[in-house]
Amino acid sequence: MRVHSILLLSLLFAHGISEAGSPREGGPERAEPSSREFQNIHGVAYQVVDDQKEWINRLYSERDFGALEKHITGLLNRLAHDGTSYELYLLYNRLGRVGNKVALRRRLEVLDDWCRQSSASHIPWLVRGAFHVDHAWHVRGGAWAKDTPKHVWPEFHRLLGLAQTDLEKAAEIDPGDPNAHAELITVAKGQSSPRSRMESYFRKGTAVHPLDYASHFLKFHYLTPNWGGTKADMFRFARECLAKADRSPYLGFILVYALDEDHKYDEQHRNILGAEENWPTIESIYARFFKKFPDRVRRRFFYAYHAFKAKKYEVALQQFEIIGDRWTEDTPWRSLEKFNECRASALYRKGHHLVWVQKVYDEAIHYLEESVRCLPSADAFYSLGIAYWQTGHEQRKVGLLLKAEESLGSAVQLEPGHTEARRQLNELRRQFDLYGR
Repeated sequence: MRVHSILLLSLLFAHGISEAGSPREGGPERAEPSSREFQNIHGVAYQVVDDQKEWINRLYSERDFGALEKHITGLLNRLAHDGTSYELYLLYNRLGRVGNKVALRRRLEVLDDWCRQSSASHIPWLVRGAFHVDHAWHVRGGAWAKDTPKHVWPEFHRLLGLAQTDLEKAAEIDPGDPNAHAELITVAKGQSSPRSRMESYFRKGTAVHPLDYASHFLKFHYLTPNWGGTKADMFRFARECLAKADRSPYLGFILVYALDEDHKYDEQHRNILGAEENWPTIESIYARFFKKFPDRVRRRFFYAYHAFKAKKYEVALQQFEIIGDRWTEDTPWRSLEKFNECRASALYRKGHHLVWVQKVYDEAIHYLEESVRCLPSADAFYSLGIAYWQTGHEQRKVGLLLKAEESLGSAVQLEPGHTEARRQLNELRRQFDLYGR
């Protein structure tokens, strides 16, 4: 609604805003990006934070197999250190990605060469196995099984068979890497294998490292209702993981993932994540993690995502502010564009509330300026214009009134039918005509 009242004033500084309406409270509408560059959205340059890119380049560009094996061996030797199993899982996951069709062929050639040159090491077999798993899912696509074209199933199962062969070889060469056993859980899931087979892989992985992230995370996925598990099984296991979170905070997030899964597929479209019986638990999981790992920026993206989805916009905004103009892969955000859009929305909501509810205009300016910087929208420019106008009146600063004119003009330019912005712009210009600039 656009129905808020602000006093009429009689002079340029005494003349404040005429009776003004509040813009839509849902946030800026989505606009098409002006640029498709990965690091640049709407003129905002996001610095990519990627702690795995060096090793991807070492493998696929430089073919420095020895350096990568040495690095992974070092991680395996520190597996008991909290957070290392997550780091190792993420590295294997990134190294095993197929990329586009051109990259797929080239990367497979590199992996084949690596397996030939370092056949006594389990690492290339594990990475190639993970590659075959990722390739299988690319072939299958993301549709439900009943909607998946029949012609893709033979290739899907062929690739899973290749993955199983490589992963079993990796486990045979070095049973001390839990990731080979963990990746086999995903193979078992794709092959619709009985739960006993999955549990066998899970036991082998956790026998190596009882708090292994990959083993717990991939078992969780196997137990989700979408893959033949049940909600009861999923939550029972997730709470077992939560009980281990004091020793390994990463495992606490399995319960967050379970709640997110329930939220996503809830037939009544309830806010499962934000429910009063769930959100305090989610907050405590993140608080425990950041108490131990305050600088893990990737997890800030997760927190912003879950808070925004739960409609806890103040919490989401706190995380967006910490993240700033940074971007990274391997988070729940599907794209930089979506992240930027939700960031702008959270900033707008805060500024909107400060203008129209709390009437703290000077503080609102920061949030609304940031919102239109991320994603220009008529409503955000309108609220920003009102904030400039009222602050300019309170502080007797003509410069802020000129900014108000500019912002209201931008709102009208973006949305010519925005009647409130046009009305306020006309009133401000009328006052300028009467009393001078």
